[in-house]
Amino acid sequence: MTQVPVLLDKNFGAGTTAADRAEADRRRDDWNAARTSEQSRSFWSATLRRFLTNRVGVIAAIIVLLLVLGAIFAPLITSANPLLGRPTDRLQNLGAPGHLLGTDEQGRDMLARVLYGGRLSLLAGFVPTIGAALIG
Repeated sequence: MTQVPVLLDKNFGAGTTAADRAEADRRRDDWNAARTSEQSRSFWSATLRRFLTNRVGVIAAIIVLLLVLGAIFAPLITSANPLLGRPTDRLQNLGAPGHLLGTDEQGRDMLARVLYGGRLSLLAGFVPTIGAALIG
């Protein structure tokens, strides 16, 4: 926690009479006590608090997080190979048994293709970014 500096020094608001000076001292002390009792927040905690009040942003972040987790854990989510198709299973509709998103013209599972395609998209985004950050 950072220290809040004293905002009003001893000479601020000093009047000409002892009563005025005492009143000024009391008000100054009350003001300084109120300011130092406030909890200061870091930049990141203030940013997170402000972001969490934005419902659309939170929902979008959750969707992106789910897509990233799906791409990372693709082998655990689906056992289908995205490259190998079965001609007997071609062009199945959404929700077909064993194929949640159906199949394409060559009988490849669309869920597997989306998840593994997401892995390639993440790789294509992170590798240049990390390379640029390292090079400067």
